[in-house]
Amino acid sequence: MANILEVPEVRRRVAPISVEAYHVLLDLGAAGRRTELLRGTIIEKMTKSPLHVVVVSRLVERL
Repeated sequence: MANILEVPEVRRRVAPISVEAYHVLLDLGAAGRRTELLRGTIIEKMTKSPLHVVVVSRLVERL
């Protein structure tokens, strides 16, 4: 599998940061709720498609 950070479009959307700094950004409201920290990189979470929402909802109902 190719390293996603090698894709220029993706690389422009990430920034290296420590866990502590990320938590400070979250506390200050500077890091959006639609982000996550993966291996020192802030990644914008993808939006969920309507199909994804329906499938997950049905799975949760059955559990």
